[in-house]
Amino acid sequence: AVRVWNNSEQDCNDYALNFSTIVDPCLQLPDDSLEPNDDCASATALTPGPQFNLFWVENDPDFYEVVVPNGEQLSATLQYSPIGGGLEIALLEDSFCVVVLDSASHSGNDTVTYTNLTGSAQTYRLRVDVPQFADTTCKNYDLDVVVAPDPCLTGSDDTFEQNDDCASAVSLPVGNHTGLFVSGSDR
Repeated sequence: AVRVWNNSEQDCNDYALNFSTIVDPCLQLPDDSLEPNDDCASATALTPGPQFNLFWVENDPDFYEVVVPNGEQLSATLQYSPIGGGLEIALLEDSFCVVVLDSASHSGNDTVTYTNLTGSAQTYRLRVDVPQFADTTCKNYDLDVVVAPDPCLTGSDDTFEQNDDCASAVSLPVGNHTGLFVSGSDR
């Protein structure tokens, strides 16, 4: 329905109305072969490696799950053209997709990373959707998932270990100290 009204002090006005319709281009494109994966419970299991020609459409987020062995790092890169709006990737910890461990958006080459230090293999979830307040209605994307040993856990620590907290701080002599090592999981 279209409503036209006179909003002036004149009794009448002439006007022109050009009305046309087009088919929504987002509805013309077929969804990808990993559907249905529209919520946390229906997340598609992925093996590490690249996934090409995936498709996101408005109000239809995509969910994936990846098993990560203890001591290994999950890195997922979302690739898309930022022209016409962006997407967001979120790395989620729990099976209800509530706890966000990492997220990235807007550049067209967005990466999330997390290391499993729980002591056993864990299943993490990835969500691809639009960032809040974005105008994107549909978008093609690629997803590259890598699971590998965390490089920070494979390197050797420095000679001042175990100095991981304030109580075990090491007293350093004056001078230059090279070859020291720190990681996010071992301060």
